[in-house]
Amino acid sequence: MLEVKNLTKRYGKFLAVNNVSFNIKKGSTVLMLGPNGAGKTTIIKCIIGILKFQGGVIVDGIDGRRNGKQMRDKIGHVPQQPAFYDHLTVEKEAQFVAKLRGSSNEEIYDKLKMVNLFQFKDRQVRALSHGMKQKLSLALALLNDPPLLLFDEPITNIDVRGRLEFQMGIRDLAGQGKTILIATHLSGLSEFADNSIVIDMGVVRAEGSPSELLAKINAKDTIFMRLSKEKAAGALQTVQNLGVSNDTAIKGEWLVASVQSNLKAKVIAALVNQGYNPDDIIIEPSTIESKYLGLLGSHSEDQ
Repeated sequence: MLEVKNLTKRYGKFLAVNNVSFNIKKGSTVLMLGPNGAGKTTIIKCIIGILKFQGGVIVDGIDGRRNGKQMRDKIGHVPQQPAFYDHLTVEKEAQFVAKLRGSSNEEIYDKLKMVNLFQFKDRQVRALSHGMKQKLSLALALLNDPPLLLFDEPITNIDVRGRLEFQMGIRDLAGQGKTILIATHLSGLSEFADNSIVIDMGVVRAEGSPSELLAKINAKDTIFMRLSKEKAAGALQTVQNLGVSNDTAIKGEWLVASVQSNLKAKVIAALVNQGYNPDDIIIEPSTIESKYLGLLGSHSEDQ
């Protein structure tokens, strides 16, 4: 669906994006992860044609260098800071954009209902919260039903409820067969991603499924097991004797151990067999976002 070939962008002597290439399959959801200033927004702006660049972008088989407008019609873009005519109502703003794209009022209302903004159609845009403006931006991006959706830092400055609504929305869009690229520096989205692309200093540092990337840096899950004080020392020794973790400790009433995902059951079973039955168990799985600094570090060590 999306093919980026040797994309390079310079601002004078500054190399913002350096020979970036990646492919995104139709119907997949991909996370583009990296710290602020990594080049994620620049890559998206190049894809949608806002910036001139060297290299190539192909969307749904259409080469942007030959048919730029036709290619861009295949893309819906939700920027980090949407730009609107704030004095207009939600409905008038949507109608203005729809007129440019040849969309009908019926489609406008359909998309506003989809993002739960129809009841606010008579409210001025300036009166919307940041999260509601993001919803309006998504509704406008969905006009004409583009197969590819690009999100730039979609959960920045959004409260917990807004993040949950966004996550549910991504599930729905993926279920409709949309191809989705999400650029972010924050956590909480990797569970929705089929693949992740790690960007830093304008370069692709790592790429693959969440499990592949976590394996690359030997990422581990953390087990928290609550035990009585009299059992803590013996339980700690039992886990250490297994030889499956170099990171074990007693923290208050909790025995904490970092282990490979496939060894969690072995640790818990060993404790139970020795009579150390935990009163409570909490497992904190590794995520791509929480470990992406490790991915950047592993790349540096390879150089």
